[in-house]
Amino acid sequence: MRKEILVTVDIDQTRAAVLEDGELVELYIEQPVHERIVGNIYKGKVENVLPGMQAAFVNIGLERNAFLYVDDAQPGRAPLEGEPPLPRSGRRPTIGELVRTGQDILVQVAKEPIGTKGARVTRNITLPGRFLVLMPHVDYVGVSRRITDERERDRLKQIAHAVKPEGMGLIVRTVAEGASEEELAHDAAFLARHWQQIEARARASICCQWRARKAASWASSSSLAPSATVRTISPIPSGLTAWAICFSRSRSRSSVMRRLTPT
Repeated sequence: MRKEILVTVDIDQTRAAVLEDGELVELYIEQPVHERIVGNIYKGKVENVLPGMQAAFVNIGLERNAFLYVDDAQPGRAPLEGEPPLPRSGRRPTIGELVRTGQDILVQVAKEPIGTKGARVTRNITLPGRFLVLMPHVDYVGVSRRITDERERDRLKQIAHAVKPEGMGLIVRTVAEGASEEELAHDAAFLARHWQQIEARARASICCQWRARKAASWASSSSLAPSATVRTISPIPSGLTAWAICFSRSRSRSSVMRRLTPT
């Protein structure tokens, strides 16, 4: 299967398209003025713990502190939407048992800030790939409910168990139906490396942020400079051809297209 990513960048918006054998399978549009933060990962500091609300407020460097509810404060407890529920056992801990004021924690934005309310965050961090979703804090394997063929579900679950990083969990996404073991293994290895990089930066930094990748798990972006700038896509998986198209501020009608190939 021939895969391509087309990325266009101009003053007003960024567009990314994923093609398989020339057919459009995913399209993403981002406008900097209304940039979403859902999926972003932050190293924040717990500012307040409220036992009465069973919640805490976390400073992640935004205008308002983020809201962390008790069910989201224990890694490995929240299921993904549309996926099988994760196993639960034992007594439900209180917010005071899970976090303390002044504690540094990694959180992921689950809901955008609205009006006077800050973002809602969770410690149940997930890293989505093309075929898999990595759950670093859960030793668990699940398959999307939208895959209904039992033989295919069993096949994908066996592969997921084989490629799963030790001590972590994987959810097989709907798009993985029919995917090969090599494709799933590549996705799992990439996500595991990405998580290792996040952990390393978190240990070395007082505070830090990882921007959610909407176009694809391997796409990284840079801010648009005054002159024409190609957003890089690195690393590029083997067998994937990516094209980056950008528009100069001074020549908005013209474009520069560069082919990016795996190194």
